[in-house]
Amino acid sequence: MYKKRGVFHLKHDHSMPGGARIKYVIAFTVELHDIPGGADGFELCAKFCYGIKIDLSARNFVPAICAAKFMQMTESVGKGNFISKLEVFYNSCILEGWKDSVVALQTTERFPEWSENLGIIRSCIDCVVDKILTPPSKVRWSFTYTRQGYEKKKHHESTPKDWWTEDIADLNIDLFRCVVNTVKSTNMLPPQLIGEALHVYACRWL
Repeated sequence: MYKKRGVFHLKHDHSMPGGARIKYVIAFTVELHDIPGGADGFELCAKFCYGIKIDLSARNFVPAICAAKFMQMTESVGKGNFISKLEVFYNSCILEGWKDSVVALQTTERFPEWSENLGIIRSCIDCVVDKILTPPSKVRWSFTYTRQGYEKKKHHESTPKDWWTEDIADLNIDLFRCVVNTVKSTNMLPPQLIGEALHVYACRWL
């Protein structure tokens, strides 16, 4: 299997009927147009079918799950199929991490309709908000914080209350607004922190 400009050239070996050892090769070309997940998602699904090693990450999970759902790679088709493995990876790896949750949410921007219908946007937002509401003293994951002077002092100070503001500033305006509005609706953080998140976002994009 190889790819060139979104066109996939696939080969598959078949044994001859009757158990003969002679094999022939079927080669065919697949051109991708509007498949959910795009060429990246289809490539991951094709590699899974061919038994080629796949390196899953927060950046390629969304296109992979969109394409796999579209192609119905479910347990009813084959035990241990791609969708079940993707769901395990999502729940046990991506949603367990702070930055991975933000990155996965960010990648839904490319496939908004499918991401919404599959519940990925909602679950990512819930996960991100849950971590934002975690008391700073219990934050154990890495985060981006580039305030002046913090790098030199971070080993001697507690986690800042606005530790989360820079990472969510990478989101587009619609997803950022959803996260901030959800946080605000809980009434668990002071207005000053919400204002700081808006300030950081404005500095990033304006």
